[in-house]
Amino acid sequence: MDFRTRLREEIDFSGLLDKEVAARANISKRTIDSYVGSQNCMPSADIAVKLAKVLNTTVEYLMESEESQAEKNNNEQNF
Repeated sequence: MDFRTRLREEIDFSGLLDKEVAARANISKRTIDSYVGSQNCMPSADIAVKLAKVLNTTVEYLMESEESQAEKNNNEQNF
């Protein structure tokens, strides 16, 4: 799962509207739209932290790709 998909799922799960998340994170709705829309933009670190706090999740969860999760699981099995 990519950042865009995870962010969309977390926003939907929170029950907040995109504009509410944007307001709470002190960013514009247009910025949220660029992350969850077809532009597939990635946020800066400070905005990622704000979004994670608003959505009650972690930056790591939002940013982690399926490949890195699979690699992490593989490394854990090797120990």
